[in-house]
Amino acid sequence: MEERKRLNLGALPIGDIGEIIINQGIWTTLIKLRDNFSGLFLNHPDTNMVIIINEKHTYERRRFSLAHEYCHALVDRKNKAKITSRKNSDELIEKRANSFASEFLLPRQGVEEMLSRFSKGAKSRKSYFIYDVSNDSAFYGEKRSKASLLKISSRDIALIAHRFKTSYQSTAYKMNDLNYVSRKELEELIQKKKEGIDFLKVINLRDSKLTTDKINTLELNSLWEIGSLLIEAYRQKIINKEKFDSVCEKINIAGDELIKFTS
Repeated sequence: MEERKRLNLGALPIGDIGEIIINQGIWTTLIKLRDNFSGLFLNHPDTNMVIIINEKHTYERRRFSLAHEYCHALVDRKNKAKITSRKNSDELIEKRANSFASEFLLPRQGVEEMLSRFSKGAKSRKSYFIYDVSNDSAFYGEKRSKASLLKISSRDIALIAHRFKTSYQSTAYKMNDLNYVSRKELEELIQKKKEGIDFLKVINLRDSKLTTDKINTLELNSLWEIGSLLIEAYRQKIINKEKFDSVCEKINIAGDELIKFTS
């Protein structure tokens, strides 16, 4: 959070994290490494600070590795070399770097803002005290929502992951870290990864492979919000199948595919 504040990132998604790190005077590159190596951090008088990431890993995993190694550059620069691999993943220094990467890429405030837009993550019952100026007093009220509508779904995880360019798994674990889902709910969400990714494909937000650091906010706002609203409206019988298909046609989404998520 402190580093995001220093870099004036706020709670926004990070586009090209490699460029951000390079601008801090740290040379960054991709090299093909063995699968059990995620990356390494070097600090030598001849080269200064260097971050090397495994080119063979997925796009989202490379981004996480960059943030992980950036933590080593910030707080572990006294070490001449620090390798990140499966073998040393239990070391506290590695766990700290993972925690840093998670918050750096998925800031709490940004995640909560998206959940709020989904109307998810809140309590099913909200209490209000509203001031009554005529009587100089307050009256009490409650607002209740169906618990099923507030439950975080695989679609929500996939949309947040898409927004912040992180993996589905790391985003689901973040929901657990923030106490929005229980351990049991986390396991269920992990099992439904394919369902979440398929949803992104149906609403045209994801190709089979991510290849860019650009974040198209307009595309995100128009498609995921309408797609999600359509699903919930049909579930609650606010609209019929004809209206559902009509809206899908207007925004160029396959209605027959999207309606599968209403079951």
